[in-house]
Amino acid sequence: MDYAEALRVRCVELRRRVQDQRQMQDRVNQDIEACERETAELRGKALQLQLKAEEQHQASKELRSLKAKDAPSLRREVERREHQIKILREDLAKHESETSKLVEVALSEALQAAS
Repeated sequence: MDYAEALRVRCVELRRRVQDQRQMQDRVNQDIEACERETAELRGKALQLQLKAEEQHQASKELRSLKAKDAPSLRREVERREHQIKILREDLAKHESETSKLVEVALSEALQAAS
């Protein structure tokens, strides 16, 4: 084998190595691009989850605030209704007393009329 042929063989080997290296680099680049796409998708999902969590936190905060505001008004409503019940019980007792008196008077009058 002469020097020129040895150079040609060496050139063919080097071209093959360069081609193999380029193919390997292309695969690595494709893997990198796939990883970057997946990373972007995961970041998007993470952002969506974070926004959803913030919305839920805000809704929970608003609900607690409403409950806190509602508690005093509910207490006032309970007190108002308890007061109404007290008044109605007093009225009922008064009417029962008047009814008993009227029954006694009617019974007394009926006994007098019968005698």
